[in-house]
Amino acid sequence: MRTTTAVLAAVLAYGGAVAAPADAWLPSVCNAVAMESGSSALVAYDARGGARAARAATAAGGLVVGGIPALNVLQVSFGSPVARDAALPLVARAPGVRGVQAESVARAHKAPNDPLLRYQWGLAKIGAPRAWDRETGATAAVTVAVLDSGIDLAHPDLAGRLVPGRDVVNDDLDPMDDHGHGTVVAGIVGARTHNKAGVAGTSWGARLLPVKVLDETGGGSDCDIAYGMVWAADAGADVLNLSLGSDGVRCGIVTQYAVDYARSAGAVVVAAAGNAGANGNPTSSPANCSGVLAVGATDQRDKVASFSTHHAYVDVSAPGVGVVSTAFDPRQGRRYYAAFHGTSMSAAFVSGLAALLLARNPSWTPDQVAARIVATADDRGPRGTDDYFGAGRINAARALA
Repeated sequence: MRTTTAVLAAVLAYGGAVAAPADAWLPSVCNAVAMESGSSALVAYDARGGARAARAATAAGGLVVGGIPALNVLQVSFGSPVARDAALPLVARAPGVRGVQAESVARAHKAPNDPLLRYQWGLAKIGAPRAWDRETGATAAVTVAVLDSGIDLAHPDLAGRLVPGRDVVNDDLDPMDDHGHGTVVAGIVGARTHNKAGVAGTSWGARLLPVKVLDETGGGSDCDIAYGMVWAADAGADVLNLSLGSDGVRCGIVTQYAVDYARSAGAVVVAAAGNAGANGNPTSSPANCSGVLAVGATDQRDKVASFSTHHAYVDVSAPGVGVVSTAFDPRQGRRYYAAFHGTSMSAAFVSGLAALLLARNPSWTPDQVAARIVATADDRGPRGTDDYFGAGRINAARALA
């Protein structure tokens, strides 16, 4: 794009309606300054209506700054997006005007080159590719603590994402995954992305903090989990992912204390809603604790997963059926990729989205992050909030818009 000196000076000095002789010139170039301002519009006119369209735009408070003669189009700058949106209906009704278009700015799509991305239907379903056009998280220092069975510290699609963590179960500093579950969760949150290998993470740059609170059987005590939450918060975690839960119990006082402690330190706390929806549907803790962003599971058809626990504490839902991620078999030392089911996977998507939001809005509080995720979810199931989907299936593109 090129801009004449006179037009550029007029745009830079523009602060309201500028009464220029509309029929004195019909510019033949687009104006980049006007476009980037977010307050420009395109006005299409009929074969002989250029001067009339320009006068109408000027009368409505605009300034003609560019155009495409071959398409009979004028580019008009207004003082602000609000002024533009108020003026366009008036311009659209003017003689000689065929139509108007509020001008937007297109960006190059950021398409990661991870070969298994085509199998990651969950990322497509939540609009992650469009969200990545606005924020990938690659340049931000957002830390997501994965409180789980540990993480495979040598998985090639996680190496470089990990920061020193802790093994609460064995009381040491080696949070190596000896079960496999935590490695799956970590990959959904923030696997290395655009590295021509494996899968893509929801956040391209989230730092993964492994906090081992589950043993080799996949079980963990309330004490270890609460201690792990405190340790992660003290270590500076911005998001705590808890893809775990105790079925059939209320949120205990100590668990609630741990949630409150983490939130007071500025951390978003995300937990899986539970996988017992088809098995008595008991409540699950810590998902049922106050201040926790509880996540249910959906399938490829945007239906609630049959196993997803459904209660009033469910805030949102996310993909949780056939989710492809990083995998680790501790018995054989095998590192691979596979598809998994569970609200554990769903919670990981939400933690990754929280990381993206914090990368874009580092001053946001846990409540602000949670409110944004809830408010921008796509309503599914019964109209409005319900026990199955919560506010709906998360929409990363809308959340980052």
